[in-house]
Order: sequence, then structure tokens, then C-alpha cells
Amino acid sequence: MKRAGGSTGIQKAAQLIAAAKQSIGDTTALLEAKQDLNRLLDEFERIVKVLDAIEKDIEILLSGIPMANQLRSIGMGSICIAAILSSTGDLRQYAHGRHPA
Repeated sequence: MKRAGGSTGIQKAAQLIAAAKQSIGDTTALLEAKQDLNRLLDEFERIVKVLDAIEKDIEILLSGIPMANQLRSIGMGSICIAAILSSTGDLRQYAHGRHPA
């Protein structure tokens, strides 16, 4: 497929690869970049742990709600079940799916 200016995707890729082979890269802030990446990874791991703890707390709360087991049986996850039940309350109070809010 030709692009504007007459070059093809393969030609452009070859030009980029050739330029990359001659490039030495920017090493002026390499140490700082590695430190930033490590800080970001540490923060990511911390947030994942917090989210796991929250999900465990939600599981404990849902274990006491009979409707949660029915929703889980149709493949819904804990977070989704908690969101639905927190918004709607006890689903048994609705006569059918089109019940007005």
C-alpha cells in the first residue's frame, strides 16, 4: 500500500531500523529513568495488594448476602455483584426486570 509521498510501510520500517542502528540513544538520565521505573513498579505492586485486600473484604461481606450466590452462579464477579447490590439493594423487592426505580 502506497502512502502519501510515495513510500510504503515496509520502506518506512526499513528507514526506522537503519536510523535506530546508528542511534546511540539518550543515556543522560538512564539511572533516573531506572529509579523512576522501580518506583512506579513498587507503587503498582502496593496498589495491587490494596485492591486484593478490598476484594477479600467484599467477598466476606457478600458471603452473608444470599442474593450474591445467585448472581455469582451466572458468572458475575465480586466487584460487579457488590456494585449492583449497593445500587439496587435487595433484588427481591423488584417484581420483574422492568420494575421502575
